[in-house]
Amino acid sequence: MIKIKVTSRMSQEDYVALYTASPYILPKKHIFGVAITVILCAVLVLPMPKTWEYLTSRPEQTLTASEQEYLQSDQRLQELSAAASHNEQTPFSENYEDYDIPSQYFSAHDPILQHHTTTAEQAEIRAISSDEDIFVGGDGSTTQRQTASDIIGDRPIIAGTWADRAPTTTTAGATLSANNTESNSTLAATDASSEATTPASDQRPQGKWYRYTVKSGDNFSAIFNYLDLPYATLNRITKVASGSDLNLSIGDNIYFLVDEENVIKEVVKNLSNDQQVRFTRNSGSDDFKAVHESLNSHISATALGQVAEASTMPHAAEVIKERAEKNARLAAAQKAKEERDRANNVNPHRPRLVINSLASGESFAQAGHRAGLTPSEVKTITQLFANKVDFKKMHRGDSFRVLFTGIGTSALISAVHLETTQGTFETFMNPEDQNYYGENEYTPTAGVFRRFPLAGDIKINSQFNPNRRHPVTRRISPHNGVDFKASVGTPVYAPADGVVSFAGYQRAAGYYVIVRHINNYSTVYMHLSKYEVKRGQKVTAGQLIARSGNTGRTTGPHLHYEVRINDRPVNPLKIKLPTANHPNLAREQREAFANNVKILRADLQNDRLALAQP
Repeated sequence: MIKIKVTSRMSQEDYVALYTASPYILPKKHIFGVAITVILCAVLVLPMPKTWEYLTSRPEQTLTASEQEYLQSDQRLQELSAAASHNEQTPFSENYEDYDIPSQYFSAHDPILQHHTTTAEQAEIRAISSDEDIFVGGDGSTTQRQTASDIIGDRPIIAGTWADRAPTTTTAGATLSANNTESNSTLAATDASSEATTPASDQRPQGKWYRYTVKSGDNFSAIFNYLDLPYATLNRITKVASGSDLNLSIGDNIYFLVDEENVIKEVVKNLSNDQQVRFTRNSGSDDFKAVHESLNSHISATALGQVAEASTMPHAAEVIKERAEKNARLAAAQKAKEERDRANNVNPHRPRLVINSLASGESFAQAGHRAGLTPSEVKTITQLFANKVDFKKMHRGDSFRVLFTGIGTSALISAVHLETTQGTFETFMNPEDQNYYGENEYTPTAGVFRRFPLAGDIKINSQFNPNRRHPVTRRISPHNGVDFKASVGTPVYAPADGVVSFAGYQRAAGYYVIVRHINNYSTVYMHLSKYEVKRGQKVTAGQLIARSGNTGRTTGPHLHYEVRINDRPVNPLKIKLPTANHPNLAREQREAFANNVKILRADLQNDRLALAQP
C-alpha cells in the first residue's frame, strides 16, 4: 500500500512516497461506506412482514369489503375454473422444493394455543397478584410485605422489616412481631447491618438531638419510615415499652439522639405535662432501657431551644428530597394522564347510549367528540360505514345513536344507527365473532369450510401428488398440496375459522402460515410475500391472513396450499370438507344474530339508556 505524505519543503520536494504495510485491502473510510451501503440495501430490499403487520393491522376484527365478497362468492365456479386450468399446466410449472413441516405445528397440544389466556383471565391474574400489600420504602422503592397492625396502647405496630439493608437502600423483609427475641437471626442481622456497634459505657450516650412534631395520622411506624430509620430499632423499643409509653397525640414532640453513623441512641417522648419516657442505650448492639423521668430532663434548657428538626437528620433529608421529587413526578404524570383523558373523552360514567346530531358547520367527528365518543370510536364508526356513507357530506340535522356494551369509555360499541340525508344506516356487533354486520349482511362462518383460499378465477400450476418423482434425482418427492397460480400480493383468505399455529419464514417454503381448524384439520400456505396474522391469533372464515408471493425456492409466483387431517396431507380439491358435521349450525347462528339485532335495535331506541350516570 502506498501512502502519500505532504512535506513542508514545498520548494524542493512536493511529495514523498512512503511504503507501509496495511492490514486492510481498502482504506477504513471506504470499508465504512461499503458497510453502510449494505445495511441500507438490506433494510430497503428484504421483506419485512412484521412491519407490514403493524402498519396494516385493523383496530377491529370487522371483515372488509373484499373479505365479505370472498365469503359470499360461489366457489362452484372456481371449481370449474380449476378443472379447466389443470389441462393447461406444463412440466415447468412444478415446484420441487416445498418444505416438509414438523409435526409439532399440527399437534393439538401446541403450548402456545393451549395457554392462550383471554383478557378476562389476565385481569383475574392481575387481581389476584394485587391482593398482596405493597410497602413503599424510604428510598421510594416498593417491597411486598404482610399486613401490619397499628400500635394501640402497649401493643406494638410491626409494619415490616428492612432486613440486611444499608442506610440508604430498602429490601424486602419478613414482618417482625412484638414477641421477637434478641436471638432472632433476622433481627440480629438487621441490627448488625443498620446500626454500628459502639462500646458499652455507663455514661450517657453521645450524639445530636433532633425533634419531630407529631401530625395527624402519625404513628411510630410511619415516623420511622418517613425519617428512614431502621425498623429493627423500633422493634427493640416496643419490646421495653409499657402502658401508654407509645401513645401519640397531635403536637407531641419526639426527640431522637442520633450519632454520626445514624444509630439511634435515645428516643424521648412526653407522657404528660411533667413526665416523659426515655428509651436509651449506649451502642447499636444493646437493648433499650425505658426510663420514666421529669419532662425535658434529658437536655438542658439552652440546648432544648437549639434542637434541629428531624427532617435534617442524616439520610432523612436525602430520602425526603427523593420522595418529594418522586411525588412531583407522579403528580405531573397524573396531570398529563388527565389531560390525555380529557382530549380522548375518557369518562368512566358515560351512559350506554350516546345520542347527538350535527350542528351547523360541524363534522361527524366534532359532533361525536361533543357527545362523548373517543377518537378511536369515531374512527371505528367511519370505517364500519366507509362503503355506505360519505361522512364529509353529512349536514346539520344528521343524527346518530351509538350503543355500547356497558357504561364508560372502556366499553365496546354494540350497535350504531345513522340518520342522514344520504339514508338510514345501521350496524350490529355479532357476539360470536366480535364483527359488525347490517341486519341482512351476516354470513355465518362457524362450520363453514371453503374449498379455495383465493377469490376469483382459479388456475392450478401443480396438482396434489404423493407419488411425484423428482425429474432430476428421480426420487419420490411428494407434492403435499396444490399450487395455485397467483401474482405477488394476491389476497389469501382463511377458508374456515381457526387458530394460527405458525407464521414465519423457512428457506425453502419462504414466508408461510399454518392454521388449525376444527376436527384436527389444518391448512398450510407457502411462498407468501407477507403474512397478516401472528402465531396464536384466532381467525374467522374469510379473514385476510396473507398475500401470495415468490419467497423461498420457487419457479415463479404462486400459492402452495395444503389441507391436512391429523398431520396427514390430503388432496384439497377432493377431500370432503367438514361442513357436513354441522348441518344446522349456520341456521342456528343466523337465528341467534337475528335475535341479537332485535335486542340491540330496541336498546338503540331506549332513550333512558342515554341518561347520565352518577
